Order: sequence, then structure tokens, then C-alpha cells
Amino acid sequence: VEAALAAQAKADPEARGYIFGHLGDGNLHYTVKTDAYDVVTDAVFGCVAAVGGSISAEHGIGLDKKPW
Repeated sequence: VEAALAAQAKADPEARGYIFGHLGDGNLHYTVKTDAYDVVTDAVFGCVAAVGGSISAEHGIGLDKKPW
């Protein structure tokens, strides 16, 4: 989470992250308010991939997250 927040801030200093969810099972909901969506998405998802994580969701990943 610290690395993702740092990468998010580097990609867009104005971005605001909201992290909540299922910490006990390692499934966090990471939401970012930003005008630089693609850059911030790549930065945050890159951090997830670097630690062996994955992108998922309880109700499907949707089209935006499909490449990840």
C-alpha cells in the first residue's frame, strides 16, 4: 500500500486514494480520484504486480481492468 500510494503521488500529485475492504484476506478496494486515470492506473497496478498481487473484484473486473 505504501509503494502504491507513493507511485500514485508521483504519477499525479493531486490524486487522492481511498483504500478500504477486506484486509484480513488481503483483498483491498483501492479507489483513486484523479484526472490522470491512465498514468495513475499503470503506476498503482504496476505496484500490485510487483509483489505478486492481482486485480480482481467481487462482481467481476470489468473492461477497464481486463488487461491486468
